[in-house]
Amino acid sequence: MSLPSLFDEARFRAHVDEALGIARRALRASVGERLAVAAAVDHRYDDKYALVEAAANVALASQLTALAELGLTDSKLTQVRSWSAARRAVVLSFGVEETCQFVREVKREVESAHKHVSSKKNVVTGRSTTTTHSVVRTEITYEWRYEYRYQLRVVCGGGSSSVTLRERSAHTTLTTSAKRNPRSDKHVAVPIEVDVSHLFEQIVDEQPPVFGFTIDRRDAKCHTPRRNANTSATHRYHIDVFKFCERAANQIHQLASIDTHEHTRDLTSATTSAAVSVALPVLPVFDRSNAAAAVAATAAAPAAAAATMTTTAATTTTTTTTTAATTSVVAADGDSGGVGTAIVAAAVRGAGGRSSSGRGSAKGHHKKGAGGGVLPPCALPDADTIGVLLREQRHSLREALQKLGARSHMPRADNVQRLATVSEFQLVTVLRHVQRIASAFHEAVQYAEHMLYKQLQDAIGKLLTSADFDDYMRFHSRRVLAPAYAPRPCAYALRRDGHCTEGVVSIEKLLTNQPVLTLVRERRVQAGATADEGAMTFALGTSTSATFTGKHYIHALLTQRFGSDRAPKLRLHARARHYSSFALLIGTIQSASSFAPTFGVVLRNRDELQLPLWLDMLPPPKEFKAKVKSLSPEQQRFANAYRSMQLSGTLFAVLLVELKPQLETVLGLPVDALAKELELSEQLFELLSAYRVPSDVLAYDAAVDIDVKPTDTAGKIEAVRQHAAAVEAMLERERRRVVKEHEQKEKLTAAEHKFRNLATSGGGSAGEKYYDDENEDGCDYSDDYDDDDDGSESLS
Repeated sequence: MSLPSLFDEARFRAHVDEALGIARRALRASVGERLAVAAAVDHRYDDKYALVEAAANVALASQLTALAELGLTDSKLTQVRSWSAARRAVVLSFGVEETCQFVREVKREVESAHKHVSSKKNVVTGRSTTTTHSVVRTEITYEWRYEYRYQLRVVCGGGSSSVTLRERSAHTTLTTSAKRNPRSDKHVAVPIEVDVSHLFEQIVDEQPPVFGFTIDRRDAKCHTPRRNANTSATHRYHIDVFKFCERAANQIHQLASIDTHEHTRDLTSATTSAAVSVALPVLPVFDRSNAAAAVAATAAAPAAAAATMTTTAATTTTTTTTTAATTSVVAADGDSGGVGTAIVAAAVRGAGGRSSSGRGSAKGHHKKGAGGGVLPPCALPDADTIGVLLREQRHSLREALQKLGARSHMPRADNVQRLATVSEFQLVTVLRHVQRIASAFHEAVQYAEHMLYKQLQDAIGKLLTSADFDDYMRFHSRRVLAPAYAPRPCAYALRRDGHCTEGVVSIEKLLTNQPVLTLVRERRVQAGATADEGAMTFALGTSTSATFTGKHYIHALLTQRFGSDRAPKLRLHARARHYSSFALLIGTIQSASSFAPTFGVVLRNRDELQLPLWLDMLPPPKEFKAKVKSLSPEQQRFANAYRSMQLSGTLFAVLLVELKPQLETVLGLPVDALAKELELSEQLFELLSAYRVPSDVLAYDAAVDIDVKPTDTAGKIEAVRQHAAAVEAMLERERRRVVKEHEQKEKLTAAEHKFRNLATSGGGSAGEKYYDDENEDGCDYSDDYDDDDDGSESLS
């Protein structure tokens, strides 16, 4: 059994409706009809904080009620409170000690159920006698005295002192067929403990104890009624208590399972049904009348000053009414005092005043608000209603425990010869009830957060994703930032001035297929610039490097994700137009003047490349410093040095190079000479890329092409075309030669194959003319044979 991690609204509404039904039976009809689940009542945002605060205070008061039923008397509570006031830890501990000692060996004769009957007849007298034979075996058993003792205590930190809430010891006789201890000679289990300091730290008044849990809304880390330090601490406390009760109940079940009496079989079902029958006062509900008054008071305030005066008067009135209601509840209960009376008032006063100023006196909690002023009335039920719910919880808990004691065949608690008595049944029932209290608070906190989530979703009209947030940031940037500084889509068309686009390169999100928005800074590096002037270089090989200038763009990408979402998946998308070409290099920036490519590709004639980009998240500087501050000096130096290496290689870079201008340069042609020579350009690219023809073989050479003037662009292009044609002619001749050699090899292979077949079959003469069945043309191979002098034939 564990607390659900995900909020199930249907299950939650079923639990609340059931608890509301029990509460309405205890309340007056007019009051019960005013109570409704919080989402069904018009309220303010501040009421959600009040709802969580009230749920926490009522849950703590309910747990104190349960501890009172287990033995936490007034004197014990005072002692525990003194430990808490001294800032010492308070621990609830459940310990078990077991012993199992050998008693005696028991021997007894056991007659077998099978019997052998024989009869004899006297031949003289004629009488018959019948004899019955049976097998008797000796059975040896061993008896052990098993005894356990458990204690439920509240222990002061360090174990210096403690108060016992409940303890019991019992023993029974265990029988075994072998002389082997069925348990252990002595076993002291590790105590099951939970820190309950939080429970007693929230008590702000001693007589009667008043719980003052509040949420500090002025804290910068307070985001919602659930997402803040105060609620998180209380939530962790209830989770720990839930686990403690589960482990302690399981321990008692294991002890009771040793008892073989029939009543122990009903321990699980009886205690579960008894715990479910107890009323739960932890209800995330609002009072319709109070909510309407609170909303009206807030809407009627004409100005900030007038609103402050109005809320001050309203809060003072509410405080007075709450105190009076508390007194009337205690008096109506008819108790003479003690922990039970104090518990009735515990959550009532905490609900009447809502503070964000942290811990303080009871009066301070009734008056101070989130900004230091006074809060208006809230939508919570009034003090009378909460007091009735707490009394109903205590009454139903006592009634459930009494019914367990009245069960037939239920051993009394003073029966030391029974391991499972009414005391164990009642203890497990109280533990299960405390679990239900913790679960109710857990669901109430989840419900408050779910209300915010649902209301925001309904207000916007859809479930927001990170893609929707990207759309909002794009809209926000257009409104706030100047066009020169607004984020721009990371998509660039590769184009020279006065020319058409060669291709498009973009970085996109995989889910939306849209370019990401980046903050961009552009710088232009003039041709012929040095490294100090912005030119950058990259290595083409071990001894060759290239320098590039032109337009340089520096991008900054800001991504966001929701909760446990993974980092956004990006891809590099590059597309080349028809009759266009460019080279794409991907790498990292090593320094201000050095680019280190790790991947390169040439895109031509509508080629398309989609390359996924995996993002490795590095811890931010603040988190990195927090993680290394406790390391040794040597480890810190190593971590800092390694992080420097990581950061130096994390600047992702993409280099785009148009190939046609570079081709014109290496071929000795003027600028834009190949702009309109599409066929020649494709031919040159094919020769250079597919056949690896050296560029100087194709280039214009003034020493060779002496008929072409240096200023004759057309003549230079024609010279390059002739060089390309000569290379094509040479390649064509080479292709024909290769094809002819291949055909000759195929013919020779076929001839050898057929010769082997003839030699194997022994038919026909080796020199006769024969035809290939698969070829209509006859192949005469007789000239390939010569007659030797001895008449033998050989292959020449």
